[in-house]
Amino acid sequence: MADKTAEKALKYLSDPTVLAGLGAVAVGSLLYMATRPSESACPVNPHKQSIEIPGDNYARRSAMSEELTAYMFEDCRTTHEVFLRGARISGDKPCLGHRVTEGGPYEWLTYNEVLNRASNVGSGLQELGSNDVEGDTFIGVYASNKIEWVLIEQACAMHAKVITPLYDTLGPDACAFIINQAKMSMVVCDAAKIPLLLQRADQCPTLKFIIKINPDVTSEEKQEGERNGIKIISFSDVEAMGKAHPYEKKLPKPDDLAVVCYTSGTTGNPKGAMITHSNAVAMLAGLCVMIKKCGIRVDNDDVHISYLPLAHMYERLAQLMIFMYGGKVGFFGGNIRKIMEDLQELKPTVFISVPRVLNRVYDKVMKEISSSSIKKFVFNTALSFKKAEVERNIVRKNSIWDYLVFNKIQVLEGYGQTETTAAATIQLVGDHTFGHVGPPMPCTKIKLVDVPDMNYFAKDGKGEICFYGPNVFKGYLHDPEKTREAIDEDGWLHSGDVGEWTENGTLKLIDRKKHIFKLAQGEYIAPEKIEAVYMQCPLVHQVFVYGDSRKSCIVGVVVPEETALKKWTEKNEVQGDMEALCNNEKVRKAILEEMSAMGKKEKLFSFQQVKDIYLHPDPFTVDNGLLTPTLKFKRPVIQAHFKDTFEKLYDSIKE
Repeated sequence: MADKTAEKALKYLSDPTVLAGLGAVAVGSLLYMATRPSESACPVNPHKQSIEIPGDNYARRSAMSEELTAYMFEDCRTTHEVFLRGARISGDKPCLGHRVTEGGPYEWLTYNEVLNRASNVGSGLQELGSNDVEGDTFIGVYASNKIEWVLIEQACAMHAKVITPLYDTLGPDACAFIINQAKMSMVVCDAAKIPLLLQRADQCPTLKFIIKINPDVTSEEKQEGERNGIKIISFSDVEAMGKAHPYEKKLPKPDDLAVVCYTSGTTGNPKGAMITHSNAVAMLAGLCVMIKKCGIRVDNDDVHISYLPLAHMYERLAQLMIFMYGGKVGFFGGNIRKIMEDLQELKPTVFISVPRVLNRVYDKVMKEISSSSIKKFVFNTALSFKKAEVERNIVRKNSIWDYLVFNKIQVLEGYGQTETTAAATIQLVGDHTFGHVGPPMPCTKIKLVDVPDMNYFAKDGKGEICFYGPNVFKGYLHDPEKTREAIDEDGWLHSGDVGEWTENGTLKLIDRKKHIFKLAQGEYIAPEKIEAVYMQCPLVHQVFVYGDSRKSCIVGVVVPEETALKKWTEKNEVQGDMEALCNNEKVRKAILEEMSAMGKKEKLFSFQQVKDIYLHPDPFTVDNGLLTPTLKFKRPVIQAHFKDTFEKLYDSIKE
């Protein structure tokens, strides 16, 4: 037996790929031993990353700064001034790039070219009469990420106009609501969006102009626009108009509105979060202070790939950071499935992401590693060395393992919302613990407020997460009631999330005060709304909708309606008691199809439809602890009860 074992071992070790792997590990180990660094310090005490503010109801601030950071540079107090700073650094160097042809190289506009073109576009908007509306002038943008997006944004800033993005998941009715609420006279859009806008033209009396981004306007489009009382004009014509008729700039002040970002909403109409220039600059300053103290340098050599929707503040703030230091922004080709090709061509140094994309990257990496024993061996060895370093607070990107495997990637996780102008917390380099979202950013104070109904109390370090600082938005457009619900009389923004302070002063998300949650791609889900739709299905007695923020879809637990199910089984010749029927695949498919049809009838978006369900034979009741005395779901209890079930449902779904 021993001889056979030795023989197998020798045969294994004589394999060239195994020898190569062992050689790589041996060389890596020797280089690691020769170059291993001493423990590197976290930018603050890793055990005290936030400071409790005396006399401020348990509020905490960043340990990096005693005062809330409002701006980085005296000459950068508006988003336009941020761009001007970048132009002073990199005037004739590349600023915005795109691939003119699929698979072709990136072609670039310089900072000075962007400023010149944006100035012409701004004058063109003036010439069209965008100042005819009293008060703030809102310019709609209904387009995917592209150079024209930044041109129109800077054009608006040059004339103190307010950019107001529209996007597909809002739906046509919500887009019409936004156009009316903001009294928009013009919308800049992609060609594909023109029919959607014209379909609702009769509901939007203020809309007079549609500005089409490439290609030129067709005669059919002009005629269709005229029939609806709307003039359709090309982006290039607006730019030429402004070049021929230049207008004097009217630059914004820090407290002027920069953008109104509408939330996708869950029930009722969307809400327009009013973000000022000072809000955006404060968030940018907080971010830059934090990453600078973490030893991450941003300069004019940095390159960012823009693929997350510019309709959201997350992507917009990333671009602003690049602009402030004179870096480059390259736009992806428009097909998320081909983004790896764009990444290979652009070679970005900055890549912001959401859980859904990172999950795809992770799955692809692990699949590639699993395809080869040598790759798997080297990767696992490298991972063990890196984990050992991180656990000793050694954070670096120059080890042999970074060169061989990790390729100098530094991942930071944060947390925030539109109303905080994107982020509010970010994990620090040097903190290897997980399960939290980091300490407050230097621009934000955070406190936890009692939620007695859920047994969370601030004195115990648990409660609803509330934000205060120069990055907190000014309220919802023309909606004082919703604004009062969000911002209390002392200026604190209530998030609806429930958090807990860790012993290190970082924030951990533990619950939701309201039962709204966000999916991996950023869409909000109101489970009660979806459950109400599915409850109209004859075969459904009870339904509980669940979503994991790391996933892009929702799943559910369904208790079938026994009487209706009995009739269905007789008709379809299916037999068995309730438990057997719940385990019957034919029954499960029938109920899921019925729910899907009802969802379509009630106009649920695809991300609001459950992708898989589990059939449960026993109803939720007060006696079994799954309902409250008022017959409402005890959502945290149900989630815990079916935890394993939800995991199995997600495992069965191929996203």
